[in-house]
Amino acid sequence: VEIVQEIKRQAGADFPVSLRYSVVSKTKAWGKGAMPYETDFVEFGRDMPESEKAVKYLEDAGYDMFNCDNGTYDAWYWAHPPQYMPDNCNLEYVEHIKQFTSRPVVCAGRMDPVKAAEEIAAGRLDAVAMFFHPSPHRNRYMVQVQAVQA
Repeated sequence: VEIVQEIKRQAGADFPVSLRYSVVSKTKAWGKGAMPYETDFVEFGRDMPESEKAVKYLEDAGYDMFNCDNGTYDAWYWAHPPQYMPDNCNLEYVEHIKQFTSRPVVCAGRMDPVKAAEEIAAGRLDAVAMFFHPSPHRNRYMVQVQAVQA
């Protein structure tokens, strides 16, 4: 709370402050992250009920936007999904948490451009976060996103 308050004090109350927010931890134990196919485990870290309360607390503290993913250091592949993670791997969690804040919510995590545009158009997301690796596929992906937006 003190961090966002100090940013606002130094930069001005109208200065927008975004927080990268992991909705749920996807962690089974110390050093043991859950994989996407593992659905029957007890969440060792932040679970959805705690996240529903935390996002409201953070909104009240002054954050203006939540750039959401899942995971922790022990389940890093949710926050930075490699190729083996399913497309839109964080979507259902981010869409759920949007119901508990009035601030814009951004979803990160292997977002398919067509699905991303559909979810934004439907009001279930405010934006998506995408990482671009310098590769020959970068331009093809941007053309797909632009085509969906047209």
